[in-house]
Amino acid sequence: MATSAATVLRAYNFERLRDQLHTNTDEYEVMTCRVDCEYITTAYATDDDSSLAPATAIANALRDGRTATIIDSCFVAPGQYSLAATPTTYVLAGAGPCTTVSSGTITNPLTAEDLATEMTNTTALNTATWQIPITYQVTFMVKALCE
Repeated sequence: MATSAATVLRAYNFERLRDQLHTNTDEYEVMTCRVDCEYITTAYATDDDSSLAPATAIANALRDGRTATIIDSCFVAPGQYSLAATPTTYVLAGAGPCTTVSSGTITNPLTAEDLATEMTNTTALNTATWQIPITYQVTFMVKALCE
């Protein structure tokens, strides 16, 4: 099965972490923001977990031409989706801890309604209609702006 890829809806609530710059070969700022996502691309696969690639949404929201390098993320608030059933069933969905960050892609398990147990392979997210997106807190770094 393929990884369940998130559709990133928006990045917001940006905050610079500490009032200092970190030096590599250039100066970087470490920042954090909230990111809202929906998972609608495929059925969930427990072996592959889910993936989230928020760098483009972050760069678009910053509107300053800087590229975000993703450092880490954590689950903040559950989402809610409905399935095509009669009557309509509303289901909570959450996320487990970040397992890896590789080339700007965050991989983590999605959790079922109890927000603790991983979703099963039969969770058909590709047929879900999201009412509330899942929210993550994402930490990233960007090159410092010249002042």
